[in-house]
Order: sequence, then structure tokens, then C-alpha cells
Amino acid sequence: MSRIQQYQASFTVGEMDPLLRGRVDLQQYYNSVSEATNVIFEPQGGFSRRPGLRFVQDITGDSPENGHMLIPFEFSTSSNFMVVASATITTMPNAKIRFRIYKNQQLITNINGSGDDYLEYGVGTLYGTTSFDINEMYYTQSADTLICVHPSFRPFSLVRGATDSDWTATSLAGSLTIPRHAFTLVTTRPTTTLTPNKVDGTVTLTAGSSIFQSTDVDQFVEVDDGFGRLRITQFISGTEVKGITEVPFFDTTAISSNTYIIERGYENSWSDQRGWPRTATFHEGRLYFGGSASLPSTLFGSKVNDFFNFKAAEGLDDDALKVTLATDQVNSITALRSGRDLQIFTTGSEFFVPQGDLDPITPSNIVIKSATKRGAKPNIRPQAAEGGTLFIQRQGKSIRELLFSDVELSYV
Repeated sequence: MSRIQQYQASFTVGEMDPLLRGRVDLQQYYNSVSEATNVIFEPQGGFSRRPGLRFVQDITGDSPENGHMLIPFEFSTSSNFMVVASATITTMPNAKIRFRIYKNQQLITNINGSGDDYLEYGVGTLYGTTSFDINEMYYTQSADTLICVHPSFRPFSLVRGATDSDWTATSLAGSLTIPRHAFTLVTTRPTTTLTPNKVDGTVTLTAGSSIFQSTDVDQFVEVDDGFGRLRITQFISGTEVKGITEVPFFDTTAISSNTYIIERGYENSWSDQRGWPRTATFHEGRLYFGGSASLPSTLFGSKVNDFFNFKAAEGLDDDALKVTLATDQVNSITALRSGRDLQIFTTGSEFFVPQGDLDPITPSNIVIKSATKRGAKPNIRPQAAEGGTLFIQRQGKSIRELLFSDVELSYV
């Protein structure tokens, strides 16, 4: 019995799904293969063997079983680095990350003149666990500073110095001005008068009797009629505090007893007890943090050009901002990306902050709109791709693109 061998000159379709192997009626059938391993199909029709990887260095001594992370560090177009972060010790109390820095495929040695070919950073106290997963670390960069965040420990920076071998890793605990949040709000209604010395700005409040406590800093006083809300910034005595108004007072006359409240229960939004931000990005002069164990759906923006100041102020256009996604389910923020707009990826949906070409994001105009409802897989960074953003859908089986539509005036 004769056998016919058919000549195939094009392989542009690539490997065909096994369910289509009997579809001889499809033109794609004749431009595909049943199985392909370690090859790359060319658009011209042919294929070639996939390229291999260049061996740079053996880092098995950095505890590879604990995980590694590759972090591109682009200082300028002519000065690029690759940072290899290794979780050398993941358990308390000595949890550490080791950084090796490469330039032009060569390891930079004698970091900071120490004689070591690496830089180590101790992550400190862990939130809610005895060990950490380095794959949960997220990073963003501005000039010579890399900001790293992790839900289990406080943010830190990796900074390049004057030369390629000068690097420092420093906790941001002492630099961050952390916003406050009322996880458990308690209100009291004093039975004494309260007198402001001014109606707006930095105001001194004087009570008719002792009603304030030394722990009232960053707590609030609010008048019932809506004319007056103040954040306490300084405790002077039981009868006197200073603060910054969020809502001006009506006048400087004494406020009657039982017509105002003191709100207590505000504490740091991030801490070793409440968890730390899990994602970050720079966008139009602000550093944004998003997602933590206790506030998984809340977005925080720093004061403009004051990247580590997140504390609420008077609500001016350049002040820090804080907003929580208002949805019918808890959408934990998994990633942020600065693109055409500020894009927010969560476990259930994708969101964005719309703004005009000449309109900056401010505390008074920020609006978060829903785009699509696919959900993004945690711990995998979205990537820019020709005007769109590629991300892995939450099940981890599909690659999706978030692209702005001029017809819909939204992302699709």
C-alpha cells in the first residue's frame, strides 16, 4: 500500500490543541504541528531551536530552597543593574534577605568596601507568622531608590550610592509618617464646654474641665452641627490640646456641653500587629501603597513630593490621601501600576483612577472606577505591553490585557 507524504512549508500556527487534531477541514491544521518542545516558531513560517540561558554564577549558598527574586534596577539608560534577592533566613528572629548586584552580567564585588559580594538586610519583626515568603515581596523604583514592601514586615529601601559598589538597605520605619485608622472606634460626649481659639488651621481647644488624655494625639474632636472637626496633634493638659482642622469651626465662641464628641480608637494603619502594605508604585509625584492584612482594599497616597508622608492633613491638593474600594465584596489589592492612569489590580476586579490630562489626583477629587472583573493572581507583577497592561488572571491559567478603549472611555 502506497504512503503519501505531504510537504509542509509553514508552521506559523505552532502546536495545535489535541482536541483539534482531527480537524482536517481547518486551514490552520496544515500550518501546525502536533507537538513542539524547545522550539520557537518564526512569523515567516519556519522555526528554530530556543536559545539557552547564560550561566552567570552559582548562588546555591544563598539558601535557594527559600526562594529568590530577580529585580531590575534601572538607574539610567546607560546604567542598569540586576538585583538578585535571596531569602537566606526566613524565620524569626534573624530573618534576612541577601542582595547580590550584577552589572553587565558581572557580579559587583566588595560591596561598601566590606569585602563581601553581597548586601544583607534583616527584615525585623514579622506580622502574623514565624516565617516569610520572599515571592510576596513587591517593589517600585524612583531614580536611585528601590522601595520594597512585603505584607509580613515593614517597608525598606535599597539605595545606590555614589559608585556601583555603594549600596544601602534601610528600614523605612523611622521615615514613614503612617496614617491613622479607627479599627475600633469609641466615642465620648463630654459634659463641659469647649472653646477654639481660631476657626481654621492649627487650633487650640480649651475645655471647661479635664477631658483630654495624653494618648489623644491623632484622635479627633467633632462638633454635632457639622461646623468643626479637628485632629489632635499635641496634648498640653487635661483641659487643652492643639490640632489641625479638617472642617473649620463656625466661630470662636464656646461650644456647649453635650454637643460635640471625642473620637478615640485611631491607630497606625500599618504595624507589626495590623500588617504592612503588599504593593507599591510611584505615580505623578506620589508614592502609593495598597493592600494590607487589616485594610486589604484600601489605597494610600503620599503627600506630593514627600514620598514617606502618608498622614492626613487639611485635605489640600498636595496632601496625602486614603480611599477604600467601595464594592459588594472584599477585593484585596494585589498590584498597582502607573500607566495612562493609576491602575489597581485586586483578587476580584481591576480598577483605575480616572483623571484629565491636566488634572492631578487630589484628596478631594479622587474616584476609583471598576474596569473589568477578572481578578489578578497575587505575587505576579503586571507588565506594560504596547499601551496595555498584561496580567495573570486569578486562577493562574490565563494571560489578560487591560487596555483603554476610547469608545468606552474605560479599560476593557
